[in-house]
Amino acid sequence: MRVESRFWPKVMKPLDWDACWVWAAGGKSAKRPDSYGAFKLKSHVTVRAHRVSFALYNNHSPGELLVLHSCDNPPCVNPAHLR
Repeated sequence: MRVESRFWPKVMKPLDWDACWVWAAGGKSAKRPDSYGAFKLKSHVTVRAHRVSFALYNNHSPGELLVLHSCDNPPCVNPAHLR
């Protein structure tokens, strides 16, 4: 199954597309609901969800570069908020 078809169903997209798109799957805990989401690319490779969103939207991996949130909301994966 393609990454896109596994990734996007785990995102809560509000009606306002400029708002944060919240990662609704793994990586967050009850103690830290504001933490970064996690996504398994392969059975042995887990990456932060916002980095996957950035890569899917820009058609390239950020590599070693940091992916920053303009919204300062770690569970957000809205590509418009990532730089």
